[in-house]
Amino acid sequence: MDFLRRNHIYLVGLSLLALASIYFNWNCPPQFDESHAWNIAKYLSPLQIFEITKTEGHPFLWYYLLMPFAKTDFIYPYSLYALNLILFLVAFFIFYRFALFPTYLKYLITLSAPFLQLYSNFARNYTLTILFLFATLSLYKERHKHQILYLSCIILLANTHLLGLFMALPLGLFFFCETIKIAQTKNFIPLFITLNFGLLELVLLLLQFYGYDSATATATPTFNTLYAGLNKAFYPLNAPLFCLLILSALYLQIKQKSYISALFLMITTGLQLFLYTCIYQGGIQQHHFLYISLIASYWLSLVSTPHNTKKLYLLPLTLMSFALIFNPYSSYKTKYLQNYQNNLKESALALNRLYQNNPAKVILFEQFDANIIRPYLNNNITLLNQQMTDFSDFQSFQRFLIWFQKAIQPKDIADYIKKYPNTLLFRTCGEQNYYNTNLIFTLKHYLNRAYCLYEIKVN
Repeated sequence: MDFLRRNHIYLVGLSLLALASIYFNWNCPPQFDESHAWNIAKYLSPLQIFEITKTEGHPFLWYYLLMPFAKTDFIYPYSLYALNLILFLVAFFIFYRFALFPTYLKYLITLSAPFLQLYSNFARNYTLTILFLFATLSLYKERHKHQILYLSCIILLANTHLLGLFMALPLGLFFFCETIKIAQTKNFIPLFITLNFGLLELVLLLLQFYGYDSATATATPTFNTLYAGLNKAFYPLNAPLFCLLILSALYLQIKQKSYISALFLMITTGLQLFLYTCIYQGGIQQHHFLYISLIASYWLSLVSTPHNTKKLYLLPLTLMSFALIFNPYSSYKTKYLQNYQNNLKESALALNRLYQNNPAKVILFEQFDANIIRPYLNNNITLLNQQMTDFSDFQSFQRFLIWFQKAIQPKDIADYIKKYPNTLLFRTCGEQNYYNTNLIFTLKHYLNRAYCLYEIKVN
């Protein structure tokens, strides 16, 4: 009983997160973003992944972690889900062990929708960002004692996601200023080490993002306004109430002279809002990092002023965490998407059975669908995109965001079919026959209730 009393947060919290991951991922193939990262890790080399970041916008670290599993086709998608869950449980073990929040607040944060419904089962690089953010904060109190480990965590954090870079930037700048102050006492070693780590991160950023096409993000579809997106992310609160809670937290931290935590919160929320307003609108998986910034700022505050655990001081974070328990919009593993992704998986397996011993070329113009079915297809099946190139080659990934919204040109298809007449079209089932001025499509196979294969002939 004494063991349970002392460790209930670990036993209950980690169990809830693991069960949530299993529940949401049960019989649900990975969605587009998850499978897209898997495909990149499978088909591209380590050097090409550095090149692809210019158009993908995501740093290399998550792809490198996926590589051993993706390149060996190791029990997809379970290895993907297991990797994400292990990293997430480690992150929360660190959170329970080192964050100085009261136990009730740790439970509220665990039960909040971003963690229980989204990041615990959404196998993306966001999990890595949370892990290395929590690891960095756990070292903050003894950062000068463990300088190399602390700076290593900051660099790893910066290379998980652009949002991770936003979190790493103020933490790195704060530490740099501290080492300048130490150097005034004739101890230059900490400053020398910090400058070298800073130079390393600058080199990594230049290698990955130099030459980035600023027009790429504009090709990403948006489905509502930023204001509506924030209202959805923080429901049952809304964007104005969220801003009020952030301002309240800033006021309380400044009042308690927790200037570092207040500055961290201002920088990270300011950079995120600038990103969502001026560059990329983002989705709920990004918007929830405004909440994570608030958690991190209070973690920093309590490290420097551990007596500030009074309920009034923690009220903004407590209210937001409690409200987000009731957010119904955070999960990407909805029943509708589960059916859609299962239909794609079943059609890919049917395609494998039809062409088990023979090569096949299949055109799939819907790039989101192509990403989801590609990991399930046998290697003898070539998947083509609207550029009429192999979906798994470097160019198809490099130009993905530019091409997936462009109109398909029938003449390009006709020219390709003249060279490769046995190429098939994968699409949703419709008429037995249909045609346009260049092409005639004839139903060849029902793959399942949703998707069919069509023969293509030049008209």
